[in-house]
Amino acid sequence: MNILVVDNSSNYILVLEDRIRFLLGDSVTIELFEVNKAMTSYEIAFSVIEYKKELDWILFINLHLECKDDRNNPQYLSCLGGLQVLQYLRLLNIVTINAEQFCLGYCIIYSPLSLENILRLNKNALLLCSDGTSFLQFYPTDNQLLALITKNKPSLINKSLIKPYFRLSSNLPDSRHQWANWWGLKHLYDINQKLSKNEAIKYPSYIVNELKSLKNLIIEFLYDSPLFNISDISKRINDRRSIIKNKNIKILFIDDQCENGWAEIFVHMIYGDDKIYLDGVYKKNREDTIPLFRALGNTDTYSLDIINMAIKTSFLAPALTESNEKSFPELIILDLRLTIDDNISKKQDISEYSGATILKFIKDKYLGIPVLITTASNKAHTLKTLKKIGADAYWIKKGIDDIGLAEDNNYENLLLFIDKLTDKEYKDFSSMVYKYKIIKEKTELYWWEEHTWVSTNETTKAFKTVVCDFIYESILMIRNYLHFHIFEYDAFNNATALQAGFWASTIIQRLGLIVEYIHQTKKVDINVHDGKKDSGSIMRNRRDDRAIILWDQRNEVSHYKHLAEKQFKGDLKSWDSIVLYYGKIIEYLKITPVLGEHPVKRQDRHEKMKKKYHRFK
Repeated sequence: MNILVVDNSSNYILVLEDRIRFLLGDSVTIELFEVNKAMTSYEIAFSVIEYKKELDWILFINLHLECKDDRNNPQYLSCLGGLQVLQYLRLLNIVTINAEQFCLGYCIIYSPLSLENILRLNKNALLLCSDGTSFLQFYPTDNQLLALITKNKPSLINKSLIKPYFRLSSNLPDSRHQWANWWGLKHLYDINQKLSKNEAIKYPSYIVNELKSLKNLIIEFLYDSPLFNISDISKRINDRRSIIKNKNIKILFIDDQCENGWAEIFVHMIYGDDKIYLDGVYKKNREDTIPLFRALGNTDTYSLDIINMAIKTSFLAPALTESNEKSFPELIILDLRLTIDDNISKKQDISEYSGATILKFIKDKYLGIPVLITTASNKAHTLKTLKKIGADAYWIKKGIDDIGLAEDNNYENLLLFIDKLTDKEYKDFSSMVYKYKIIKEKTELYWWEEHTWVSTNETTKAFKTVVCDFIYESILMIRNYLHFHIFEYDAFNNATALQAGFWASTIIQRLGLIVEYIHQTKKVDINVHDGKKDSGSIMRNRRDDRAIILWDQRNEVSHYKHLAEKQFKGDLKSWDSIVLYYGKIIEYLKITPVLGEHPVKRQDRHEKMKKKYHRFK
C-alpha cells in the first residue's frame, strides 16, 4: 500500500505515520509531499499528479494548506487551501472511461475541525462528502483510521453524481464577452482538432493559462458537452474551404486578441492545417511577397490613421510605393471590442465601441470592402445597430450560454460568411463603388454638366453632386439587396425570385432617374413630334439613343406585368440586371452622346414592328 501525505510541514505526518505503521506494519509506504507556501493550488495538484499518480496512491491532504489561489493570492489556514487542491485533483486527473463515467483516486482530507464546522465556513466543502473522498477529523481512533485506509479504493462513478458538488461553486459569468474570448476560441480548436486529426495543433498558451483557473475548469467540466458527430459537417467544411482557398482572397483581421490564438485558428480554418502563420502573416507559399492573410493585433491605440495605413499597405507589393484598389484587402474581419475601455466600461450605445467607430470609418472611406464583424454579444439590438452602421455580416463567438443548442454550426458559419462576402456579387459591388469614386473624384467637367443638344438647340446643366447622390443612394440600396438576398436577413428569409425582382426593379428605377435629371425633363416645354411632353419623347426629340434605351429599360421593370412575366419565365436574373444597368449608366455618364436617329423615322419604324409581330392589340 502506498500513501502520500500533502502538507506544509511534518507535524501531522509523524503522528499519521506512527499510527498507520502500527496498524498495517512495514508493508505500507508513506511519503511526504511538502508544500511550499509560494506554490499555487493548481501547481500543487499538478505536481502531485506528476509525482505520484493519484490513482495508484491514497492521498492524505491537509484541508488547511497554506498556498496561493489561482489568482496568485496567498491562502492562509482559514482559506482551506487543501479544498482547492482537491478540486483541482478531481478536475485535472479525470481518467475518462466513456462519455458518462470516470475513475477517481482516493483522497482523505484531514482537519482538527469537525465536518459541520467546515461546511459552515465554506459551502464548497460539500465536495468532501463526494464519492472517492473521505473526511478525517484529528485525532481518529484506530478503528476509524483503519476503516478509511482499507475499505476505500479508486472508484468508477458517473459524472452526473459528482457534478452537483461543483455546481455549488459555479455561476455563469456576468460578462459574456470576457468568457467568449477564450471559451469560443477553445471550442474552435476542439472542432479543428477533430476535423484535422493533427496532434501537432495544440491549444495556445492563452487557453492553457485560462484552464489553470479553478473557475474555468469547473465551467469546462460542467458545461463542455461532447462534440457532435463531426462527420456530419466535415465534407461541407472541406468543400467550403477549398472554394475559399481557390479564390486567393486577401483578408485583413483586426482584433486585440490576435496573438492569443484567434488569428492562428482562423488561418487553420480557412487555409488548412498544413499552412504556416508567422508574425501576423499567412502566405500561400514562403517565397510569396504578398500575403493572403494579415492580422493587426494589439496596439497602443486603434487610431483611424493606423487602420487606414493597414488597409492601404498590408497587401501592397514591395515594388509599389502607392496603394490602389487592387492592393486593398478583399475582406476585413473586425472585432467589436478592441480596447481596454471597451471591456471595462458598460457602454449602452453600441456605436461607441472602438470596433463600431472603425466600421463607420471603413464604410465611409472604403465602402466597397466587405466587413465581417466578430462579437461575443448575441443581443438583438447589438446586431441591429451593427447592420445599420454598415456591417455586411456578423459572426458571434460561442459562449457558455450556447450549450444545449442544436447542432453546432459556429465553425461552419464563419467559412460560409467568408465565402459569401468574397463571392461574385460582392466583387461586383466593389467594382460599382470603384466606378462611383472615379465619377466623383474626377476634376474635369463631364459632358452632362453643361451640354447643348444639336437637334433642339437646347442647353442643359446638371450638377455633379446631384448625380453622385443618385449613384450613392443606389449603391446603398444595392448593398441592402445583398444583405437581404445573399445573407437572407430579416423578413426576406424566404424571398422568392419575384420579390427579388421587385427589389431589383426599385434599384433600376432609382438609377434611371439620373438620365431624367440630366435631360431635366420637368423643366423643358417644347413641341415634340408626337405631341407629348413625357421624358421619353423629350429624349427622342433630342435624339439621345442611349438615354432612350436606358429609359425604356427603366420603364419596363417599373410595370408589374413585364416584371412578373420575366421573373416567372426566368428571363430576368435580378442581380445580373442590376450589374448590367449600373454599368450602362456609368458608361452613359462618361461618354458624350452622338446624334441618333430622327424621332419621326424611329416612330414609323416602331409602328411597323408592332404590326408585324402583333405585340399589342
